[in-house]
Amino acid sequence: MISSGSIGMYDHMCKFDRDGKNKLKLGFNEATCRAVEEAVPRCARFGRQCVATYNLDLCRAAVTFCDEHTGAYLDVRVGGRVPYDDRVLCENGTLPLCGADSYADYLNQPRLQAALGLEGWNFTAVNMDLNLRWEANGDIYTPSTREMSHILDETDTRVLVINGNNDIFVTTEGDKRVYDELAWSHQASFRLEKYVDWEWPDKSGKTHKGA
Repeated sequence: MISSGSIGMYDHMCKFDRDGKNKLKLGFNEATCRAVEEAVPRCARFGRQCVATYNLDLCRAAVTFCDEHTGAYLDVRVGGRVPYDDRVLCENGTLPLCGADSYADYLNQPRLQAALGLEGWNFTAVNMDLNLRWEANGDIYTPSTREMSHILDETDTRVLVINGNNDIFVTTEGDKRVYDELAWSHQASFRLEKYVDWEWPDKSGKTHKGA
């Protein structure tokens, strides 16, 4: 999939009420929303050209345009927004997790690793070296649309898509739109399906609503 974050950026960050106040605490102002609104159709068009051709140059250009005309407004930096949580500012730590990577310390505890049968294993939340190589060879810009359609139509594999509703880098709104447009044999009926809240029980049996 490609540019789902940009496609849903306006939906996610521009939730104004009748009084002109953005319901999202760290959402965009009206001027930024107008700019993003104008950019989204072009971003979507370039994305469709990428998906239709799988041409690396076209796909790189599509991602670049979407990032520059929508993603750039996110102001992701220390003191700015956190790309994975629209509720908080990045007040400490380093990007991209902004201090929200304490689970790495937890998973690297010798006691925990011993319980998992691991020894000398170091967990890191983001492998930036691998990410840079992924970008350098161009694979980061290549969609997986054809492969996804094949999986849905030609295999018995069921597909689960997980996305955080507070993520502003890859928005739930954009993901929904991208998957609605995915061409496969049950696309028409899939579009009519209603989304339901995901709920899970804890050890005591109490039910919680997923975020």
